[in-house]
Amino acid sequence: MQKEIGSGRVVMIMDNASWHKTKALRWGRIEPLYLPPYSPDFNPIERIWLVSSYFLDFYRTAVKRLKFLLFAVDMFDCWNKLSCLVMRLFCK
Repeated sequence: MQKEIGSGRVVMIMDNASWHKTKALRWGRIEPLYLPPYSPDFNPIERIWLVSSYFLDFYRTAVKRLKFLLFAVDMFDCWNKLSCLVMRLFCK
């Protein structure tokens, strides 16, 4: 790996995963630089998860409302059929 790196300073930026900090790792000339424990500002994927979770929550809420609306329409339709049937029985 030293041939690939050359002779300059090498800094490797990593998260705080426990296997990155184990004593068994030999870094040589590579200087590990750890991100703060939770740093969404430095991790672009966090922004994607934030936006996708917002849309997922919006979708779930919309589906629940649509299911309730369809249920209400179905109940209304059943009530209309029942009321028509009752009216026919009484009007005979």
